[in-house]
Amino acid sequence: MHIAFVTSLYPSKSRPNYGTFVQQLVWEIARQGAKCTVVAPNSLFELRYGHLDPKIQKERVDADAEVQVFRPRFISASTKQVWRYNTNELSYRGFSHAARSQLLRMAKYVDILYGHFLFPSGRFVASIGKELGKPSFAAHGDDCIEGSDLKRGGQDFDNLTGIVAVSERNKKFCEMHLGFPSERIAVFPNGVNQHVFYPRDRDEMRRKYSLPLDKMLVAFAGHFIERKGPHRVLEAIKPLTDVGAVMMGTGPIRLETPQIVFKRSVPNSQVAELLSACDIFVLPTLNEGCCNAVLEALSCAVPVVTSRGDFNDEIVDDNVAVRINPMNIEEIRSAIVALASNPKLREEMSKRALSHSKRFSLEARAKGILEWIQETIGATQGGMR
Repeated sequence: MHIAFVTSLYPSKSRPNYGTFVQQLVWEIARQGAKCTVVAPNSLFELRYGHLDPKIQKERVDADAEVQVFRPRFISASTKQVWRYNTNELSYRGFSHAARSQLLRMAKYVDILYGHFLFPSGRFVASIGKELGKPSFAAHGDDCIEGSDLKRGGQDFDNLTGIVAVSERNKKFCEMHLGFPSERIAVFPNGVNQHVFYPRDRDEMRRKYSLPLDKMLVAFAGHFIERKGPHRVLEAIKPLTDVGAVMMGTGPIRLETPQIVFKRSVPNSQVAELLSACDIFVLPTLNEGCCNAVLEALSCAVPVVTSRGDFNDEIVDDNVAVRINPMNIEEIRSAIVALASNPKLREEMSKRALSHSKRFSLEARAKGILEWIQETIGATQGGMR
């Protein structure tokens, strides 16, 4: 089985954490024995982050598996409303032209098309799948979909063979807003590579990253944007002079305070080590699909403070996380203080977090998705050609 993954999110040398979760899923599916190719069109405007990666690369997954990555170029027009026209449609045309040109060259070798996220990739594979006569699937893990995307309703996805949703909430979205049939949507929550994300010795990790040994450390991981709330974390700990912050990520919000003891974007393996160095993980996010950062913290046995909301209900409960109003600084602070002042509670939550995380295995997720894809193709087309 040869699967071509089409995605607008994939790590590069200049943006090593951009779509890491997509790469990890592709690699795990490759480990399961499927031949995997990635088509990740590169906007020329990404030059602002540094040099673009080569147009063709090979990623060595392990001794028995590798993934070939194609990065055709295009010009993006971003997503801006200009009078009655949204430039997103121009961006989509550039993206789809680049991806289509690449897929046409390799079509005879590919069995299945898989678009990671509904827009632009899912919309594209639905179209090219019909043109090439190939089964096409899309992943819906988006937490925010532009209103301009939904103007076309579900017609962009009529030709999909199936949709992989990361939550029941996302499945309902596909049913209600896209009119996609329930029987062709499967729910597979995000998973964590538990060979990478596991607890390390706290003091050893602090020494490795030159972090203070005598402070209570709060971790944040994610983009520095309003929705994720890194500035709300820092505002919450401001009066807590004995608390330091480990801020993993980058973004437009400027974070400047003496309490920050670490601040930058890091590779996946280092995220796991830095989580292990910390006492509490805090993510006051306003919305998510199925939050990888929370799952990674749980897998590293770190007590979690995160938002109340149906977007988190399927991955955490009150046994493994302290739930807060993400816009209420006092609530965030009180949750941090409650955990910081109670070592026994932190220890109990740490054990429960690690146990709870076992249900979110990336290996099991990849295996489940592959089996469901084969079953769905068999049901809709009488078996794979």
